[in-house]
Amino acid sequence: MHDEKLELQAHFSNIDTDGSGSIDYEEFCRLLRSMGLSRVDDITRLAFESIDKSGDNKIDFDEFCAWWQQGGKNLQTP
Repeated sequence: MHDEKLELQAHFSNIDTDGSGSIDYEEFCRLLRSMGLSRVDDITRLAFESIDKSGDNKIDFDEFCAWWQQGGKNLQTP
């Protein structure tokens, strides 16, 4: 379990390009584009908001872990 947490922290850090400790909407959009999703629209905003449980317009590490456990890890890059 410790190795998985370290792996998740590495994924999170790669997405958190400004090093703020959270993933903002622009970083989230860059993640989706890197996965081959060229269309970023209202659905993307809804997805972001569904991950951001606290409603602070940022995805923190705990929110990221919860999302990852619920299926985020199943996303595939082309």
